[in-house]
Amino acid sequence: MTKTNVEKTRELEETVKSLKAELESALKREQQLKLIIEKLKHAQFGRKSERRTECDKTLPLFPVEIPNSKEGETDANVDKASKTIEIEAHSRKVKVKSRGAEDGEAPEGTFPSDFPRQTLVIDEKPEGVADEDIELIDTKVTERLGTIPQTYYVQRIERKVYKQKSTGKFYTPELPEHTLARRCKVTEECIIMFIINKFMWHLPLYRQQQQLRLQGINISRDSLTKWVVEMGGLFSPIAEAIAVAIRGSPVVHIDETPIRVGKDDNCSNTKYGTGYFWPIMAAGVGVSFFYKPTRCWSEVDTILKDFGGVLVSDAYEAYEKFAARSRLILQLCWMHIRRNFIEAERSHPKLAGEALAYISEIYRIERTLRELSDGARAEERMKQSKPVLDQFHQWLVKSSGLAEVITDDYLAKAVSYVLKRWENACVFLNHGAIPIDNGRIERAQRPTKLGLKNWLHCASEEGAEIAAVFYTLIGSALMHGIHPYYYLLDLTKRISDPTLKAVDLIPGNWKLRFHNDVLPEHLRNVIPVGEPSIGGPRHMSSTIVQ
Repeated sequence: MTKTNVEKTRELEETVKSLKAELESALKREQQLKLIIEKLKHAQFGRKSERRTECDKTLPLFPVEIPNSKEGETDANVDKASKTIEIEAHSRKVKVKSRGAEDGEAPEGTFPSDFPRQTLVIDEKPEGVADEDIELIDTKVTERLGTIPQTYYVQRIERKVYKQKSTGKFYTPELPEHTLARRCKVTEECIIMFIINKFMWHLPLYRQQQQLRLQGINISRDSLTKWVVEMGGLFSPIAEAIAVAIRGSPVVHIDETPIRVGKDDNCSNTKYGTGYFWPIMAAGVGVSFFYKPTRCWSEVDTILKDFGGVLVSDAYEAYEKFAARSRLILQLCWMHIRRNFIEAERSHPKLAGEALAYISEIYRIERTLRELSDGARAEERMKQSKPVLDQFHQWLVKSSGLAEVITDDYLAKAVSYVLKRWENACVFLNHGAIPIDNGRIERAQRPTKLGLKNWLHCASEEGAEIAAVFYTLIGSALMHGIHPYYYLLDLTKRISDPTLKAVDLIPGNWKLRFHNDVLPEHLRNVIPVGEPSIGGPRHMSSTIVQ
């Protein structure tokens, strides 16, 4: 039985329809792959800053009303800004501020008074003028900074040996005490400098060994490694005391970052595996790094232990599981919420831009509340931030049902991520001491990332644990405005003092007791109190921990 023309037409229509659906699916898949490629290219070659310029101006579905703003204020400001006044052309000298003057630092080109001075005298009398016809009326002084490339000295210890004439007995005094061992071939100052060079300035030990060779000094890499490991073992109780103090704080930040670590097991063909640094941080107390071989949620239990305050983190399931089993409160990081919408912006700039406009407004309000007390900040958050959050929640609920959101992986993920965890995202509203994101600890872990780019891996798990100790001590010292070199060097002298406990030597407590006695005057304020990075904010205060 032959098919009629009508049946053939229907079959062709069905075929065309099917092909169109396949084409649309293929185009959609192609678009998704392009977005993935673009994302990977951006991750490898693009700028790392998350600052936005264009899409911040996108109007949201629900216009954000800024509290306390007066109607017509914006237009008036625009009119004022657009007015031009013609004046007669003239010129004047512009006084340029020296760099650093606004930060309370010494102007550029001025140097500490206790630096040694090397004076070069230039006394050139004018030619053709008799000496009796000139007189000295002034001396102009110009100072320039000079340096001697990494200078070393040899500490020569002479011990007088005596012999008792009547008995023939010899008396030889003992070598002075050394933190590691009396026979150690380098001073504590050298070992601490090796440590600072590696964990603060990211210089691997093998490069330091090469630098020493260029100075005519032969020290093996094994010796350098041994001294660093031994010193880390001595300092580990202080690092643990910092962790205890952080767990006793009401608000704690947590994050994790992968590192390459050498495998101790000989059964595997792979030389290196993946481990993780887990930092925790509390404002005004310090930052503590832990090395863990896995990213399992059980690791969180060993790190936080009985912590029961507010935990600021991303939505990694390990933190959510721990929060569900303990009495702590979870504050979802708004930086991660924002990043999800930035990723979605490539495929749906309009909808993602609307979400980012709400988030930008929340951050704008937070910037205006920085100098307030915790109580006043909580009040202003309820007045200013809550209306914006309510509008954003309405937008999320409405957008979750849109076809553009449902069919787009990135946008669906971004909306679902925050909508499912909305209660945790808004914990900060009622508590002025709770930050809205995890930026502090992300900035605290930058040294580990910079270090990995230079020394690439930890040779063993023991080495990773030692690295965690020094990142803890250096990062916490920087938070309190303490020069890490002088802090660690002083620890070598006080670590064996039986009258001192480990908690007495954590940076906040050490600073209150020993800071001014140890640091040269010109170095006491060169590092601002704040986050563990040189040149960071100055808003965190030192606190004593019992």
